[in-house]
Amino acid sequence: MKEVLTETALKRLKIGQVDCEIITNPHKALSEKEKQQILSLANQVLYCTTGIDRPVKQVESFLFGIEDKGRVLCLFNSQENLVGFASFHLLNKDGEFITYKGRTILHAGSGHILPKFQGSGLWIKSTKYYLNSLPEQIRPKYIEGLTQSPRFLRLITLITNGRVYPNLEDKNIENLKNLQSKILPKILKEKDFLEKIRKGCVVSGINEKVYSSQILSRSIYDDFFYSQLKVKPEKGEFLHFVGIIDNLY
Repeated sequence: MKEVLTETALKRLKIGQVDCEIITNPHKALSEKEKQQILSLANQVLYCTTGIDRPVKQVESFLFGIEDKGRVLCLFNSQENLVGFASFHLLNKDGEFITYKGRTILHAGSGHILPKFQGSGLWIKSTKYYLNSLPEQIRPKYIEGLTQSPRFLRLITLITNGRVYPNLEDKNIENLKNLQSKILPKILKEKDFLEKIRKGCVVSGINEKVYSSQILSRSIYDDFFYSQLKVKPEKGEFLHFVGIIDNLY
């Protein structure tokens, strides 16, 4: 099953009026010319959604990841114009899947969609389509990621049917806190971040500001994110989340 990390493939999916291309191992699958074209268009989407003009190398990492590490890139196009993208992969190290209780874990990487197309289910529908194409033995039960947006935490809460940590009730659902305590240090160490972890889930020391201004979900998640958990995106802090996604199959 480890060939999933190294294989290249292109799958196409129609989501409403949006055409989705799902590219596995994009660093290897795409030509340099194709990468440069995608980078230019993705940078425009990023500037629109974050208000920050990013270095090309940084955007390249968001999109293409590292060769043969299982990266999956989803490109969303409407009338042949890029309107968003998302990337993710199964956690792995040295060619082996990182697992918890024998199940693989999905890392939710970068995802940015133009405002007009947000709320269309592009991220979840493309992700679900890809995951259901995997052999059953390696379909992930768990999801994890880092975010500076309470809006994205709310989305993850909906996707997991509330089985996420941290959560509004501070419930340790299926001992997700234990999963978080095991995998978060590994992830940060691999990325060579000089991190500090507060409350088990707030990470500082990454020193990267994703958005030019505070993102709001217009819900109780704003208070939870900024006041209760005290995440300070302006200082480069991120919230790490873990959740259960076996309901997607």
